[in-house]
Amino acid sequence: MAGAWATADDDATKAVLDENGYNYIEGESILAEVDDRPGGMARLARSLADAGVNIYGHLFLGRWGDRATFAFVVDKPDIARPILERKD
Repeated sequence: MAGAWATADDDATKAVLDENGYNYIEGESILAEVDDRPGGMARLARSLADAGVNIYGHLFLGRWGDRATFAFVVDKPDIARPILERKD
């Protein structure tokens, strides 16, 4: 299963995943607003790739007007944060 997920009880969730042999990546979620039009996600992904950042997963949170909000988990949060939090 791929994607970014949040949990109310990290220890219990990890125990269940470990007991059942699931692979997972732990990471901090960074919120980002994306243009809600064709190519919006592609432009953001390209900016991250150009900075050498890999996206581990993302979760769609909602749509407001011409913007969509996502939570991203990446391999280099310090590099990705200014890109993801930018309001272009």
